[in-house]
Amino acid sequence: MLFQGLTANVQGTENNYYFAELFNEWPKIYDIRKGKYFDETIKEPSSIDYFLDFIDAPSSAIAELDVNNIGRRTKVLDLGKNVNCIFESWIPDLVLIELGTDTTTKESKECQARGQPFYQVES
Repeated sequence: MLFQGLTANVQGTENNYYFAELFNEWPKIYDIRKGKYFDETIKEPSSIDYFLDFIDAPSSAIAELDVNNIGRRTKVLDLGKNVNCIFESWIPDLVLIELGTDTTTKESKECQARGQPFYQVES
């Protein structure tokens, strides 16, 4: 839809309904030149402030939420009342190893061998 809108701009024809939004929002989350999402988008999806959903399953139960049935929505959620999480936060994969136990050295060497980050902490 973004590229269709860009083509329409060049040709002087009418853009699709979503072009203006995509033109402004897509470059914030996706690097078109490199063909990949920005690292922040992957690591912190909750920081994204734009969502565009497509429903392409006409025979499924979710099809009743199609734009043709419910119309276009500019605001869908009241985050304060209805939603506590859209995406889970990215949690780093690390290990906590208790200091002063018989297995402290073994566990830390195991983490080093795997290249896994770890912290040694007191009980």
